[in-house]
Amino acid sequence: MSLRPYPRGFVLSHRAIHPPEQFVSGPLLDNFFIDPACSVDAASEGDHAVIVLGTCVDTGPETANATWLDRLLRRNRPNHESKTEQTPARHLLSALCQGEETFFVALDGYCGRHAILFRTKTGIRILTDATGMRTVFYAADGGVVASHARLVEEMLGGKPEKERLPFGYGFPGNRTPYSRTRLLTPNTLYDFAACKVERFWPRGPVKTRTASEAAHAVTVYGATALKNIALSHRIALSITAGLDSRTTLALTVHTGIPFEGYTYDRGPKTGIDCAVARELSKIAGFQHHVVKADKSSIPDSQALSTTTYYNHHFEVIAPMREHFAGTDTLTVTANLLEIGRFFYKGGKYDLIGSVETMDSMYELYLSALSPLARERVEEYGVERYKTVATEYFADFLETSRFNQARGILNPKDQFYWEHRMSAWHAMILLERDFYADCFIPFNSRRVFETLLGVPERERKSAKAFKLLIKACAPQLLEIPINPKEWPLAKSAS
Repeated sequence: MSLRPYPRGFVLSHRAIHPPEQFVSGPLLDNFFIDPACSVDAASEGDHAVIVLGTCVDTGPETANATWLDRLLRRNRPNHESKTEQTPARHLLSALCQGEETFFVALDGYCGRHAILFRTKTGIRILTDATGMRTVFYAADGGVVASHARLVEEMLGGKPEKERLPFGYGFPGNRTPYSRTRLLTPNTLYDFAACKVERFWPRGPVKTRTASEAAHAVTVYGATALKNIALSHRIALSITAGLDSRTTLALTVHTGIPFEGYTYDRGPKTGIDCAVARELSKIAGFQHHVVKADKSSIPDSQALSTTTYYNHHFEVIAPMREHFAGTDTLTVTANLLEIGRFFYKGGKYDLIGSVETMDSMYELYLSALSPLARERVEEYGVERYKTVATEYFADFLETSRFNQARGILNPKDQFYWEHRMSAWHAMILLERDFYADCFIPFNSRRVFETLLGVPERERKSAKAFKLLIKACAPQLLEIPINPKEWPLAKSAS
């Protein structure tokens, strides 16, 4: 199988560069190049410009209806031309022209997997979607911003220096295995001219909400996002036996949009997922596919190791490429919903205090490593590893201005959101880019702020999620969440 590196990628440089062979010139900016598979939405007015790379849709019911109707007309009547269609780039540009505070407020309502470049009189700045699922990397000394870490290194020239540091669930801090390249973490932006990172969220206190209020609001926001994205893409839901997957499935069923489902078959560990998913498809009436992982089919290509420094499911790439067969399909997943619950709770996590220092960040990171990753740390040398990783977390703490959110966000919630999701899950999506783009209907600051406003006790019990499922598709609860076996054993008579 032939793969090309950096699918859906981009690169921006201070100086003239030679981009990857397949890249083409991007709009509005000099020394800016994109992969042809990368969706682009751009708008400019005078000194102001906004460029959206990737999937980006509104979650707000106050604007969604007009957008939905206009796009529906264009889809059903190809010759219909709209002079009033408000694309995300145009909407964000209008907000930016009113001021950056207005721009950031508007930005909170968007959902998807994207990077946004915006220009004012002071220069160009770059930020990611709410959780950094469309990765943005930048040169530590400035001059280059790109979608992939190795791409930054290539544009800098010279031989990349790659550190053999063991890691799991994300490389420590905002670092990467490449010494000259850093990761831009969520809720911060990169000032391209000044070569520095700035925090832009949170901008005020998180409003307290009941679980019921949150469930209703998230249903509206998520349903709006799904309806908007379904107008231009085929939708395939990743289905497992878990709560987050069930929540996403219930929301999608509620919208009435067409979709299909799929589940990876990765051996015995996914047996219950496959069985439960098949049963859910019968209950909800959608087509479901089991895609079997195949280690013998891992593409023998340098493109994989060039594109990402993380190997999560290389054995699925070829079967998924065959399954989707080149169609413009979005895989819809639910992984980010853990942000709205409370991930670091109980047992070993409770022994770690508030995560506000480089040492406490390191301890929390270390405590979450898998047994295999811990073995590799021990082989590397625990004290040596602690010295290096703690330094990297110190850099992350300072660069991201992490503690500006104290008194607003629980630091463990924030660490899970801004480190684990961006440094780990975003890397997994770089692998998925070889067969499909990914859309997460909850990937909006508006959604996460709503969920984080629920009292901690109810977040730990996932009350808002359970209420959402009951309201949207209660029939899906006929099957238990994460059953230990399926089908369930019959009771002894």
